[in-house]
Amino acid sequence: MPAEEQQPLIRGLRVDPKTGKYRVDISIAGHRVQIATRTSDREEAEAMLEKIRRRLWGHAVLGEEPAITWAELEPEYLRKLEAKGNRTVDNTRIKLDWLRPHLGHLTLPEITSTVIAQVLEQRRQEGKALKLRKGEQAPRVVPLQPATLNRYWAVISGMLHLALRTSRISAIPVWDGKVPEPRGRAKVIRWLTHEQADRLHDELPEHIKPMYRFALATGLRKANVCTLEWDQIDLGRRLVHIS
Repeated sequence: MPAEEQQPLIRGLRVDPKTGKYRVDISIAGHRVQIATRTSDREEAEAMLEKIRRRLWGHAVLGEEPAITWAELEPEYLRKLEAKGNRTVDNTRIKLDWLRPHLGHLTLPEITSTVIAQVLEQRRQEGKALKLRKGEQAPRVVPLQPATLNRYWAVISGMLHLALRTSRISAIPVWDGKVPEPRGRAKVIRWLTHEQADRLHDELPEHIKPMYRFALATGLRKANVCTLEWDQIDLGRRLVHIS
C-alpha cells in the first residue's frame, strides 16, 4: 500500500508529499535527526525510526556515546572534499545518492564487510541504464564495468577513512571485490566516419548543432568548447586561442 494511504503515522515519521516516501524527524534531549528513508514501505520506515530513537535515547538518558549514521556523516565528508578543491565532488554526490537508501540508516559500526559486499553486489546487478534511443520504449541496461564498481567502493572507503580519523570507528571493513586497474590510460584512437558525423548532427537539438560543428571542426574538448569566452576569439583573423 502506498505510504500516503497509511494513516495515522506514529510520531517522528512523516510522508514527503513530493515523493510519497517516508522521512524521519525526531528530537530527543535536544538532539535532532532528520533523514529521508527512501522507502514507501511503512514497516521499513518504522524499523528505521525505532533504531534511531533507541540510539538517541541511549545517548540522552544513559550517557552512551552516540554512533552517528552514514547519512549524518555525509555532509562532513562532502565539506572536506569541497575544501580540498576535489574535482570529483559532483560524481561523489551521485554515488552517495545511490548508496544512501542502502547505508544511510546504518550507524558507522554497523557497516561491516558483509554489508559492503551486499550493497556493491546489488549495484553491480543493477548495471547501467543507457539513454533512450529514438523509438525505444525502455532504456537498455548494460553490465556495470568493474572500474565503475571500484569507484563506488572508493566513496565508501573515503567515508570510512574519515570515520576512522575522527574516532567514529576503530577499524575499516574490507571489500575483496576490487579489480586491479592498469595505471595510465590505454591510447585508443577512434574517429567518426562522415556518415556517422552527419547522422549524429541530424539527431541533435538545433541549439546544440553549431557547438557540435565547431567541436568537430576543431577537435577541441568539451570543456574548451563549453567554457569558451569572447576574449579568446579573434573574429577578424578567424582564430580561437586555447591555453
